[in-house]
Amino acid sequence: MIAGEYPKHPAHGLEIEPSDRDRRNGDGGTNPGNNLHVSGLSNRVDTRDLEAAFAKIGRVKKASVMYDPHSRESRGFGFVTMETAEEADAAITALNATDLMGKNMNVEKVSRAAPALHLSSPLLTLYTGSSC
Repeated sequence: MIAGEYPKHPAHGLEIEPSDRDRRNGDGGTNPGNNLHVSGLSNRVDTRDLEAAFAKIGRVKKASVMYDPHSRESRGFGFVTMETAEEADAAITALNATDLMGKNMNVEKVSRAAPALHLSSPLLTLYTGSSC
């Protein structure tokens, strides 16, 4: 790849510019292996409950349950960042498909999808359906 050239999006072939966050972090958006996605959570599970469950396995950097912004109800999933990739692997082994407050949760490493195209990108042309 030539300097300044960005990878192509697999679906439509347009170039994908890294986000500002990816540029600041300098990581190209890769997961260091310690970020986990937790799904299948009971509506009763809050961030403290999620953190407590994972703290039994290893050191938790951050835990958060995702909530609907309007109803403020749990959306049934969250994210946990462990201190190391090894602790994340241990958490997956110990907690995947186990019960937390009445529901079986699924624990897996976060996989970064291709970055979204920025609407401000000159490479993206929006067609509104009207002709000039």
